[in-house]
Amino acid sequence: VAYIGVFPSLIERQAFADTLAAKPVIASRNASADAPNIVFVVGESLTRKNLGVYGYDRDTTPNLQRLADQQQLVVYNNAVSIGTRTLSSVPYMLTGLQGIDPLGQIYSTPTIFNYAKAAGYQTGFITAQDFQWRNIDQIFVDQDMGYYRNGTDFSAEVSVSIGADDMKVLNQGVKPYLDQLDAAKPFMLVVQMNGSHYPYDEHSPAEIKKFLPETDPNGLNAYDNTVLYTDLYLSELVKTVREKDPQAWVFYSTDHGQDVSADETFFNRGYSSGTIHNSM
Repeated sequence: VAYIGVFPSLIERQAFADTLAAKPVIASRNASADAPNIVFVVGESLTRKNLGVYGYDRDTTPNLQRLADQQQLVVYNNAVSIGTRTLSSVPYMLTGLQGIDPLGQIYSTPTIFNYAKAAGYQTGFITAQDFQWRNIDQIFVDQDMGYYRNGTDFSAEVSVSIGADDMKVLNQGVKPYLDQLDAAKPFMLVVQMNGSHYPYDEHSPAEIKKFLPETDPNGLNAYDNTVLYTDLYLSELVKTVREKDPQAWVFYSTDHGQDVSADETFFNRGYSSGTIHNSM
């Protein structure tokens, strides 16, 4: 039984080995003197319409709203997901590929980490999720990845649906990474969140929950509590990064949304507005 479970994964890895080897090498250069430090946060299942900072009638993003009021936050209204599931969105977000990819071009396309390393950046990728699922790690974890932490480093309970706690990843992953950096070189860090994946009630701690009762584990109250937790996490992340470099560029985009309402939850099926119009 164990052999049967592992065998497809081994075939998948071997099938793309030659393609990975064919990835072009980008010419290296020294980083420019004014190269900014960059942090790119990849969210999980965050629906734009459930964010107060996007006009939602519930106050789900008090910290982001405060940053917006202080003109420290730019909200984008026309960001569209490249896919409706993590497997079809995150790899393409981090390579720049678009459209249907039946030939697996993504395996031979330089990634954001390859470009950053070639431009003289220190590179890091810290994820709260199991990035080995379906061998996504193959695409990114190579000689140009300077620092890498997988969700299973932070929690033994990581699954396809539930990653490690975001605040735990911030404290045990992001902060130590920032502390060990070479101050003479710029850095580019990508952080992938646990975020708002279903079951929603398991993606926010009890002390953060404000919208009660959570009678349905995948209901509106449970979902909006995950948004509250994302809001807290992002504000703490921005504060942490700003303490290291007040001029660092911090980007956030979710991978896709969910269709959540008081009546029914559709998760990430189809191409409805809630699923494909991203918070960014």
